[in-house]
Amino acid sequence: MDAMEHIERGELAGFVYGELAAERAAVVAGHLAGCRECREEVSRWEGVRAELRGWKIAERRAVRRALWSGLWKVAA
Repeated sequence: MDAMEHIERGELAGFVYGELAAERAAVVAGHLAGCRECREEVSRWEGVRAELRGWKIAERRAVRRALWSGLWKVAA
């Protein structure tokens, strides 16, 4: 694959999330080895994915309690 023929964004996303068949993932990996532009895009997505994994999502009950607490303060 010519380095000027970029991998489609959807396929790059599939690569980042490990959703490509092994054979296609190997082709994409080979392309990334020679294409700085696609490699940088994958790197950005991997960074965002790592950030998202670090997020802590509040427990639903705690969110509801905080919401109602705030509403009572506004109403008072």
